[in-house]
Amino acid sequence: VPADWHRFISAVSNSGADDNAKRKAMIELLGLVADINVTQPDPNSPTLNAELSIGVTASMSGSDAMDGVATIRVDAPWKIEGQTSASFRLQGERASASSAWRIGLASTMKDADAVWQTSAIRIDVNLTLPTSTGAGNAQRVSLQMNHVVLPSINGWWIAGPFDGGPLSESLAKVFPPETAPFDADAKFKGRDGKEIGWRKRVREIHKGDNLTHEFFTDFDEFYGHRVHDAVMYAVTWIEAPADMDAVIAIGSDDGLVVWLNGEEVHRKDIGRAYTSKQDRVRVRLKKGVNELRLKVNQGGGDWAFAAHIEGADGQPLPGVRVRMDAGKSSPPVLAKSCNRGIAPGNPIGTQRRTGGRSARAISLYWRPDRACFSQQ
Repeated sequence: VPADWHRFISAVSNSGADDNAKRKAMIELLGLVADINVTQPDPNSPTLNAELSIGVTASMSGSDAMDGVATIRVDAPWKIEGQTSASFRLQGERASASSAWRIGLASTMKDADAVWQTSAIRIDVNLTLPTSTGAGNAQRVSLQMNHVVLPSINGWWIAGPFDGGPLSESLAKVFPPETAPFDADAKFKGRDGKEIGWRKRVREIHKGDNLTHEFFTDFDEFYGHRVHDAVMYAVTWIEAPADMDAVIAIGSDDGLVVWLNGEEVHRKDIGRAYTSKQDRVRVRLKKGVNELRLKVNQGGGDWAFAAHIEGADGQPLPGVRVRMDAGKSSPPVLAKSCNRGIAPGNPIGTQRRTGGRSARAISLYWRPDRACFSQQ
């Protein structure tokens, strides 16, 4: 960051560039950096913590203090209850600040069919530049941040393994789960004549989990041992608030077939290693419940899959949720004590000096009263 960044900010502000180009140039001149971190501090707690950290490398001394407001938003089916904005001030050399939201979630499944839902946490940051820049009154810089939590489809019914035979033949073989209506109590003849049925696999949240990781099924782990020359099926349901275009982004080891509402929409007969979102399948969701059924085959080595339902831009679809049965919606229940441990009163915490990158850095910790992030 140049020492005379004030002069450059003024020049950018008075230039004929479009607003977006000005915003990007000002962010770079200020050395503005920001990050969102979402954690679950305690597996027995019905809450998550979402923290925004923001700082500048430009010196904010004296009259150069920069005031800001951060506002958090989330997509349906999630909802924020309580205060959603925090004010902060960046002042001093290599100034920094942080704002934290306490996010309420049920940490255990209250219903046997409950599934954690993917959401995008969006934080809008608006900064008012120091008047010493000469950029005019109330010159502002905005920053939009997006953080996807609990990505991917987080609940499945899985049936298998079936005796697929050679990899080159197994995807073409038809087993009962491919044609029969879903019945959670159905039994099938599996590999080596063993009786098998549908088993649930749902995402669980544990302390220390990275909540930005996808829900990945490793069949070595799921079955407790390595299986070769086999086939498995997976079923779940996608509920959409309206007819809409969507993308099924899926990775598999090895090949796979995808059906939506009984119609085959994708087939990849291949031997391959797993990569997240290897295949992107454009589909049309109908309003209401849509059945998604997969078939994944296995030759040798690893065997796995993970799938996402998202928009063409790779972002979660607001209002779209995953459910484990076609008859009812059973989202996790908001814990009543979501604001436990948050003191009432003024949500703005005290400023304190930190070591950080500079002994003069200032951190602002914000704990809004009754701020909860819940599924509806």
